[in-house]
Amino acid sequence: MDSQPNASERGGYGKKLSRRKLIASFGLIGATFATGGLMRTYASPGNEEPTGRKDGDAEIRDGMDRKIPFVSPNNPYLVETIAQLRALSGMSSGNTAVLFTTGRAGLFRWTSLNKSGEVANDPQMGIYAPSNADPTGSSGCWVRERSTNIIKPEWFGAIWDGTTDDTSSIQHAVNFAEPDATIVYSPGDVRVDGSITLSKPAKHIAMGTCFRRTSLNNTDNFFHGQHITGVIEMKGARFYGSVDRTKPGFLASAACIRFDGCSDVRIYEVYARGGASGIQAYTCSALTVVDTEVTGNVLTGVSGISNNVSIKRIKSHKNGYVATGLTHEVYFLNSSNGSITDSEIGDPVDPSSSTLVVRYDQPQDDGGAFSEVSNWSVLGCTFYGGVGVRFNSIASTVATRKPVKGIKFFHNECSGGAGLRIDEPERCVSANNVMDFLTVAGAAQYPGYAISFVSQNDRVKRVNENVLTALRLVAINSVRFENITVDNGTEPAFNVITGYGGIAACSIVNPIIEGTGVPFDSGFLTRYRVNRDVKVLSATGLKQFNREDIVLETSATYTPDNNKAGAAPFYLALSDPAGTSIQAPSVATEGMALEMVLRNTGGTGMTVSFDSVYKLTALTTSILGSSSLHQFMYLKFMYIQGAWRQLGEGAWTQA
Repeated sequence: MDSQPNASERGGYGKKLSRRKLIASFGLIGATFATGGLMRTYASPGNEEPTGRKDGDAEIRDGMDRKIPFVSPNNPYLVETIAQLRALSGMSSGNTAVLFTTGRAGLFRWTSLNKSGEVANDPQMGIYAPSNADPTGSSGCWVRERSTNIIKPEWFGAIWDGTTDDTSSIQHAVNFAEPDATIVYSPGDVRVDGSITLSKPAKHIAMGTCFRRTSLNNTDNFFHGQHITGVIEMKGARFYGSVDRTKPGFLASAACIRFDGCSDVRIYEVYARGGASGIQAYTCSALTVVDTEVTGNVLTGVSGISNNVSIKRIKSHKNGYVATGLTHEVYFLNSSNGSITDSEIGDPVDPSSSTLVVRYDQPQDDGGAFSEVSNWSVLGCTFYGGVGVRFNSIASTVATRKPVKGIKFFHNECSGGAGLRIDEPERCVSANNVMDFLTVAGAAQYPGYAISFVSQNDRVKRVNENVLTALRLVAINSVRFENITVDNGTEPAFNVITGYGGIAACSIVNPIIEGTGVPFDSGFLTRYRVNRDVKVLSATGLKQFNREDIVLETSATYTPDNNKAGAAPFYLALSDPAGTSIQAPSVATEGMALEMVLRNTGGTGMTVSFDSVYKLTALTTSILGSSSLHQFMYLKFMYIQGAWRQLGEGAWTQA
């Protein structure tokens, strides 16, 4: 019998491994089993041992055509490859073997049970490795010892060197994993040229793993979750895609990671760039994105059609091409019950055209879960550049629009041209924000739609407010700007916007206009009621009415409603008096008073027309028919015996 030193000096598989080398060979698992007590735990005394010969303190076992040493008679086999493991023969249940090949390293235990089903489901032999004598596993196989429901792609042949395409090996690992398993991705660069399909609930935990393409891929996702019931989680991964929108075959669905029809998607600490989007989630019941950065994607950072969306502490910037106008950092359609908090969206140096967009799109309306935009809250975020934040409908025709409902926009900061726009708002609130602009617009009534929007304590550079005539009477009381501060510089504080062709209507309570520009641009024809304090810090404009609750209204056909006893005069600033027709109030009771002040701001004469229900004096009729420039007229009426009869008038030709 050879002495121990000779045995330890043998090369190849006959070389005895020291404890230190064993630890280095197969990492933590090796460290565990290199301790004497635990190795004895895994020994199998009493079982029939395979034949071999003694070699000092080591026992030599036949493995393929080489000699496989034992550290002691009851310790595991030591093998370098799966092929050597499968070549072992004469095994009994409980025998163990240590595989110390990089990546596949681990402890295997032999079972004599029929494992043909498991073997068939594990062609890469990551967990189940049958012997060469019975490759079906029906008479037994080697089974990897592992923590419950833990899977590593390296066990299934992933090389993890950054140059070998590991798509197939990762897919085998994912396919084998039990539902709700944890797939652990080791640190390092991993080449993934194809797409990995996820079909079961699981946690995908990357230890700082970088997934990279080595060639152009305009069509695939790194990971694509499809119709998963249960929690699907992605954490700690970094994705570097190669999507190039200038190349043929570019697909908008080629996100770094994409999920379709999943019930609960959770994404934590992910970095994604180089996809059509960083993250896409379509028709998902719940989506959570936390502590994630998306940048350098050609269309969007985060996008989809999903409900119950929770986005926290993300950074989405420099996604898309600004010149195309297709850029959206965060973009959702027909999605409800969302929250975005403490996030930075857009880039101060390279601003996007839209930072956050949530829209209703009629073609995407499924008539069920994904049929509206409602109940979104945005809190404590920073938005840079472009058109800012938008909640609206894509469709340009009224018939295919829907209102947006229950939007809450609180304590956000928008700069570089960014602000908030809400179209067709219902139960929407903006409060305590700093923005470059605030825009509210309305198109028409919808069944069950009650327009309502309130801005409270916002600070803006301008307000763009435009609600169509069809909504005017409702909007006067339900579209409100309360305690708003407008730092408008030399520009008008309140502006008409284009795109609706409609008439503004709203209430403005206690505004502070800090700029030197006029409060309202020439697109507004205005009327005022004196019943609340309005503070206007403007060097020009309508400062003589600075103790009023201002109700803005414009129409070629104007109806002076909201009459009540003791009401102050309606004030109408008329840029084109000849195009203005005063209609009868909707409410008229015997003895009701009505006063109005007409101010000519641009016409050649005060040629305003009145409905026949108004009984004008001869002097008023004469003035209205004159081409002389009357700048002010005061008219007082009382409703007597079915008509608004004029009781007094005054006319002035100077301001």
